[in-house]
Amino acid sequence: MVGQLAEWEVWVELVVRSHGHLHVFLPLLDRGVDALVHRIDDGSWFPLQVKGRSQLRSGALILIISARALVDPKAIIVGVFVDDDRLGSHVLVISERNFRRLARRSLARGQLEFDAQVSLVPGKPTRWAKFIFPLDGLADAVVGGVKPTVAVPVPRRRGTIARAVGFRGETEVVRRLADSDLLTLFRPFPDLETAEVAAQHEKTRRVLGVQVKTIGTDKRHPHNTVDIDLASFRPAADVWIVVVAW
Repeated sequence: MVGQLAEWEVWVELVVRSHGHLHVFLPLLDRGVDALVHRIDDGSWFPLQVKGRSQLRSGALILIISARALVDPKAIIVGVFVDDDRLGSHVLVISERNFRRLARRSLARGQLEFDAQVSLVPGKPTRWAKFIFPLDGLADAVVGGVKPTVAVPVPRRRGTIARAVGFRGETEVVRRLADSDLLTLFRPFPDLETAEVAAQHEKTRRVLGVQVKTIGTDKRHPHNTVDIDLASFRPAADVWIVVVAW
């Protein structure tokens, strides 16, 4: 439960804080990489692994990762502390190559493991300090290739902004649905109908299709409209539309 919650919170942070400059792709088959992150500015793809823990030891995140799980030196590891139902104030963002270099090595049942005690206390001088970022700097670190001083430009084109806002809203709705242990979520492949997300109740086995519409609002534009493509729209009692104001 902690691992899944940590992943979804990280996906939301990446999408929201990057203003749509980062897109997250989730695997249909789990082979050790939690996601591919697509950096729109230059088309780069980053394998990403999220390691979440629900407890800290004297302010430190304890990570133990099998060598077999470290499959790409350029992949990014994000270590987070899950504080109740949200992420802690600081996160670890580091490449696999640097994690291997800084972590201790040990053998467990004949298998090589890397273990690390990473302090998340701001300003504490440790070997991990340069890879510790405030939560709101997570997207900057990934966008900049784990560089803390990269500024993320805000997209100017209306179409780009609308797509980014829509993606944030959809990701947030999926993340909130994922908080329920009774729901199993499915994504369409390809996306050809009204329902963008299908949620099946584990006890009743009923399925509800959901389409998410997100409207952008601010002080000058407190209201907005929702458009639905009639070509693919099929009214049904088991398909709902969720409208989110962002």
